[in-house]
Amino acid sequence: MYGISKGAALKKFLGDTDLVTLAETFIEQSTEESIVRNGEKILVSLYGGLDEEGLDMLRFRKFTRKVMTSTTHV
Repeated sequence: MYGISKGAALKKFLGDTDLVTLAETFIEQSTEESIVRNGEKILVSLYGGLDEEGLDMLRFRKFTRKVMTSTTHV
């Protein structure tokens, strides 16, 4: 994952029981839909997104913040 170290990701998992619950989907037998949904929630959480935010909205929010604060071309 770009910009997130293994240690930071593990620390976030150890401090957040909701992330551990979402990650259990990968261990148990689950549907493809639930794996995709929970994987997206985990990625959003690791990148500092809001609970109700999806990957598309997180990407858009991060991009607009970068455009607004940049002094050069993005």
